[in-house]
Amino acid sequence: MLFDIGIIGAGAVGSLIARELARYELKICIVEKGNDVACGATKANSAIIHGAFDPVPGTLKASLNARGIGLMEKAAKELNVPYIENGSMVTAFSEKEKSGLSELVLRGRENGVPGLEILTGSDARRIEPFLSENVVAAMLCRRAAIISPYELAIAAVGNAMDNGVTFKRNFDVCEIIRGEYFTVKAKNGQQMDCKYLINCAGGGVDEIARLSGDDIFGVIPR
Repeated sequence: MLFDIGIIGAGAVGSLIARELARYELKICIVEKGNDVACGATKANSAIIHGAFDPVPGTLKASLNARGIGLMEKAAKELNVPYIENGSMVTAFSEKEKSGLSELVLRGRENGVPGLEILTGSDARRIEPFLSENVVAAMLCRRAAIISPYELAIAAVGNAMDNGVTFKRNFDVCEIIRGEYFTVKAKNGQQMDCKYLINCAGGGVDEIARLSGDDIFGVIPR
């Protein structure tokens, strides 16, 4: 079968892209190197929905981070995945560090983040009693949250499959041939043909890019 869209990688990014594209009349296939969904970085990351106060205003990262908070909360509700808006704090241990908190608040507000405020050390410890007594101030971001990333990916792929998306496991890509369409081959002999190819291979995204003829970047996982 010739798919309209092929997606490499069934982590959080690839899974949610597959789910979104499943809204349209398209033949879609998502392939995953592992034995199941979320076998890579998605199963072992910090699970934090960042509050968008850190990225530099005006950058793509800032706009996507700020917009993504609401989108993630909406997706979690639709997929019945636990989402806890527990907030986050950045702490200062000196007056010099305290000035940096004000910069983060200004940056966050410029990015469109509501609910940012600076607390005294005592007020911060009332929220989080285990904070060090040496903390003199803290910036509180109420929009920050946590989510189970592997539950999110599993639910997203399941929802996508309910809407007609094909999912192939143990598909370790070894060759990509670009012609009239993309031919993607796996080490175990599986093959996927598609008109458009989306690379969501996580820590291996640069390797997949090179297989398709793009060697302009590299990834150093940490």
